Amino acid sequence: MQDDCAGEQTCSGGFCVSSADVQCMTAPATNDAGGGGSVGGYIDAGIDAPPDAPTHGLVTVDVAGKGYVDLEGVGICDSDEPQKGHCQFSIPLSLTVTMRAFADDDWKFERWTTSACAWATYDTCVFVPTLTMQLGVKFRKDD
Repeated sequence: MQDDCAGEQTCSGGFCVSSADVQCMTAPATNDAGGGGSVGGYIDAGIDAPPDAPTHGLVTVDVAGKGYVDLEGVGICDSDEPQKGHCQFSIPLSLTVTMRAFADDDWKFERWTTSACAWATYDTCVFVPTLTMQLGVKFRKDD
């Protein structure tokens, strides 16, 4: 369809053509989940087609000791009720997350306990989620 071709390209036999040597088209689809049309034997998936790869990662957070972790823009995992220091969040894979640890009274941040934040020697860690990710923090009783 001509509307599917960009810029100065034209539609020719189901192809978007910009010169005699350059052609592009979408690969054949196996279903028409997005309500698109068919051109030259190929199916246009349409704009409502589901993504073909995961868009979110499952991030598990564990808090040891007394305190909480704030994943900015995502949520809080607290050692107290109702989470009891164990939380799971679904986070977009493209999101860069800043995570901060806050100790309760008479407690202090000791360290991050998982490899994603092992480099951070202070109470802030910045990460980009993966499909499955484990994060942990340890607080210790203040002397």
